[in-house]
Amino acid sequence: MNLTKNHLFNIVFWIIIFVFMGYKSIEHTIHVHEQGVLAVFQDYKFQAQARLNFLKLMNGDDPVRPPIYMDLNSKIKRIDYELDPYQYVKLNNELTLFINQSIDRFRLTQKEAESIGKLQAYVEQEALIYNSHANSFNLLISRFPYKLFSSSYELIPTLNYALVEGVIVER
Repeated sequence: MNLTKNHLFNIVFWIIIFVFMGYKSIEHTIHVHEQGVLAVFQDYKFQAQARLNFLKLMNGDDPVRPPIYMDLNSKIKRIDYELDPYQYVKLNNELTLFINQSIDRFRLTQKEAESIGKLQAYVEQEALIYNSHANSFNLLISRFPYKLFSSSYELIPTLNYALVEGVIVER
């Protein structure tokens, strides 16, 4: 069998096509994972904002407030003025822990206690989902061959969970 210039040209052409398609596939996979993290962040932000709005209203109802409300108000203001989305998640996680630790020190009616309990559960659930997507993205861009093409992407800061109940399925 004789290889002609035309055969060699076809072989090189198809190799270039395969390499290009592989590169585009890897690039698309990274982009889709990043978009997944951003979409989950929007869901998280929605729940966190609902909780913040409730806390602002709750913060204003009591004419004689215990000092814990000053701490709560300062944490809310820090979150309101935060522009970095990853710092926003971190500050909201700190607020969640703060509320969980000091819920008994607030002067809450039964209805307020139930509402804040539900809002806390929603925010914790969204934080868990966000964290799993961010971890998945970080693992993706740290693996070969994705690591070769992900130099323009930074690792996303994640929250530390000591104990997580449930199943997280990585795609």
